[in-house]
Amino acid sequence: NVFLEPTFYSGLLRSYAASPMRIRRELEGECVYLEGAEWLPEYFDNVGFDQWPIESDGGIRVVVLDPSKGRGDKQGDYSAFVMLWFINGMIYVDADMRNDRGDIELTQTGVELYKAFNPHYFVIENESGQNDHLVRDMHRIADRDSLIMTITPMDSEKVDKKSRIR
Repeated sequence: NVFLEPTFYSGLLRSYAASPMRIRRELEGECVYLEGAEWLPEYFDNVGFDQWPIESDGGIRVVVLDPSKGRGDKQGDYSAFVMLWFINGMIYVDADMRNDRGDIELTQTGVELYKAFNPHYFVIENESGQNDHLVRDMHRIADRDSLIMTITPMDSEKVDKKSRIR
């Protein structure tokens, strides 16, 4: 993932050393069968891509931000920017997931992704309005850069956690 620090992979590899299955699944991207998994591993054969489609080919581009800052003293929760491109019956997906971003970096990364990916929709999970400040700060930076940025807050509180994860 181009968004990750070069040492990120090696750090996780050391951290996961006791679990070869976890390394295969989470670091190598291998769909290792887990009992109770929703999708069979063979669904994911040959699904990678090296380049996004060409913007002039059309389709719908979406960026979704789940800030996942955790609750209180909970640490290690990952924030995720997920980029999706629906085109010609295909869905291209990439994600930038990190557990060390504060509000300023979330805001800056959001605006940078908006400029680079040019999404039709930019959605921020905004449970009970707790991320209103991110929406406001992204608009402030976009205004400074003369960028028209449309952000759709999604109140995830109305959908149970299990359904959102699915």
